[in-house]
Amino acid sequence: MILLCGLLTAASAFARVQTPEQAKGAVLAFCGKVAAVHCDFRQEKTSALLKEPAVSSGSLSYRKPDRLVWAYSTPEAFALVAEEGRLFLEKAGERKALEGNQGKMLREMTRMIVGSIDGRLLTDEKAFTSEFTLSGGEIVVTLIPKKQNLRSLWKRLELTFDRDSLQARSFTMHEASGDQTCIRFTHLCYEFSE
Repeated sequence: MILLCGLLTAASAFARVQTPEQAKGAVLAFCGKVAAVHCDFRQEKTSALLKEPAVSSGSLSYRKPDRLVWAYSTPEAFALVAEEGRLFLEKAGERKALEGNQGKMLREMTRMIVGSIDGRLLTDEKAFTSEFTLSGGEIVVTLIPKKQNLRSLWKRLELTFDRDSLQARSFTMHEASGDQTCIRFTHLCYEFSE
């Protein structure tokens, strides 16, 4: 019932999104109410080092405040689990903490995903310059890193949201190296806080 009420409220409030300022307010209000989300994803990485894109798929589960399970099913089964400020790799029934420089990009990517779900990433003015635009049926949020440690990883991040439902559609990372990783989300199921 809470989910249904949340979706009806979201649909009525967000159908009026006509300007970038309204889009920003609507997306942040939506993100602020998300208590949990589960979805499937398809990830495609393009690189000058690869003859063709590397494609993987799996599922994502998030529960407020910061528990994220990023489980890959293809081409290889493993999961990245973020909880209590730490990142773990789970594979074949074993769990290993990723510490220090090990998994630096994975830790940052995980932080970006959680921050895009709860909205913190979209309002982090110390770390990013953000721009909200409307493109057809989508709201596109472009984030340009300000901090050197983030600029060493990414040129920009792009998040797209459905203009009517505000559900996430994709998260694209344009890396400093020239590589690009695009994650598309499907079968989204949200839980909302009151």
